Amino acid sequence: MAHNYFKRIYALTFIITLIFIPSQSNAASNQNVDKFMQALKTAQPLKIESARKKYVAANSSADLFAKLVINHFNATEYLKTLDKYGNVSPSDHDLPGVLK
Repeated sequence: MAHNYFKRIYALTFIITLIFIPSQSNAASNQNVDKFMQALKTAQPLKIESARKKYVAANSSADLFAKLVINHFNATEYLKTLDKYGNVSPSDHDLPGVLK
């Protein structure tokens, strides 16, 4: 199930890469896209946020998508820390970048 979810995210990301920061050459632009995709693959919100600031044009559709992905992973990490009573459990954290 998570595998299909990531396929959808990567498909949407591919479409949104058409809106990235215009650079002087295609090679530089492709490197920016590749670096941003590498950050997405880590599933770590801090790395995605850093890549968003470096490689994505501010207030673009790609920027909004990157923020959506960051919020998703932050929420997922938070919800995984809740115990059965809804309290935050500091001992139940997953390793960074690991989704179950």
